[in-house]
Amino acid sequence: MRLLLIQRGKDPFKEHWALPGGFVDADEDIDVAAARELAEETSLQNIKLDQWRAYGTPQRDPRTHVITVVYFGMFAWNSQNASAGDDAKAVRWYPLEQLPTLAFDHAEIIQSFLMNLRIKIRCQPIGYELLPQEFRLAELQRIYEAILNLTLDADLFEKQVTSMGHLRSLSNHPGYWAIDRDHYLRLTERGFGLDLEACQAKLS
Repeated sequence: MRLLLIQRGKDPFKEHWALPGGFVDADEDIDVAAARELAEETSLQNIKLDQWRAYGTPQRDPRTHVITVVYFGMFAWNSQNASAGDDAKAVRWYPLEQLPTLAFDHAEIIQSFLMNLRIKIRCQPIGYELLPQEFRLAELQRIYEAILNLTLDADLFEKQVTSMGHLRSLSNHPGYWAIDRDHYLRLTERGFGLDLEACQAKLS
């Protein structure tokens, strides 16, 4: 699992790595601003962004009291070419376990988001947007392992995820699965309980 960061071209924190972002223009909707800033700094477009939470601690930005609304999007990191623009000097995909020193309070934001994502993945279907229409369960397992930083037992993981009913095996493509969209949407709305610790592989 990788995270896209930009290298700041201006002060404060010039040359430091940071999450993409910027200020909302006058009379601009914040959802529009999030997509615009992402496109301007990284060239990424048509990414589904979801609003997560806001950060507003005083002094988090040395310029003034800045309130940040955090958005996130998940997609195959090599499916689009990211390139630096606007006031971003460079862009780079970083593995989560190898993040550089970050500007502002962005390290805190990332850690808080990951903790939330690791809780959420146990009760809502997450990560399926990273998969092709037809996929092996091993591909889904790798997504869960990357988010959770766990090694899961393949047989136990298969029993857990297939018991929820939102996946269907493909008789014309043995070993491959697809999403049952109606059931998937119901699970997204009402949630479920997934005991992923019970799937953790036993270390020999």
